[in-house]
Formats: sequence, C-alpha cells, structure tokens
Amino acid sequence: MIQDGSSTVWICQTCKQPISTGDGFIEVINCNSDLGPIGSYPREATPPFDLGTEESGGAKIGDLVAELLQRKPYIGFLVFHTRCDPYPDTEGYSIQLARAETLEEWCGWVLHLFEKTWMSRGDLERMLEFWWSHKGDERPNT
Repeated sequence: MIQDGSSTVWICQTCKQPISTGDGFIEVINCNSDLGPIGSYPREATPPFDLGTEESGGAKIGDLVAELLQRKPYIGFLVFHTRCDPYPDTEGYSIQLARAETLEEWCGWVLHLFEKTWMSRGDLERMLEFWWSHKGDERPNT
C-alpha cells in the first residue's frame, strides 16, 4: 500500500504513478460499446449472472465457468491524474479524489451510485473492491 503522509493514495491507471488528492479523478464509465462510446456516461447495469435451475436443465459447471470468463461488465471504474484521462473525448460519472479520501467517503459514494438504475449488485461489489485494488492493496479478510 502506498502512503502519502497519513493517508493512502490512489495509483493512476494510465501512468501507474501515485496521485495527490487534488490532482485526480475517479470515474464510472460505460464499458459496453453496444450501449455507446467506451468511457462515456454509464448507460446500463451489468446483467446478473444466471446459473439456471435444475428444473430448467441448468448449465454444466464447465459451461458456467467459460461464460463467466468471457463476460465483460457494462460498468467500469477508472482513477487517473487530471492530465492522464484515458478517454478525454468522453465524460463518465466522476468525482474528484478529494471526495473519496477515506473508506467511509468511498462507501458513501458507492451507496449513492447504487441508487442509479445503471448500477447492478455486481457493479456495486466490483466498485467496493476497486477501493483496495487501485490503491495497491488487498481487501481485508473478513
């Protein structure tokens, strides 16, 4: 985990360098080109994964694993320096890093976004995981 004084800092996904609080953004973007430009405002929630049921002849484990591995989310999350915006010609749903300095602030934003129609439970879970994975750390075991 990278520390800057007393707080953990984010790592830019573009240049891989730490980002100071006043010089970066976290952005939620569309990741499905069928719904609009990649990097644009989110359009639709990632559909839930359907395991099927025994009555309906549920899928075999191998088929389920293959589908999961090929599946792409509709919603993506980015963190970057202001100068490193990977999609400068589009605009997603973003906040400044200063509004997500603590886990409590991050969770507040996650809960706010979960009220949107374009966030599914799977998107919510991936966004919570994003807190640790893009700060160079791992989620605590609970």
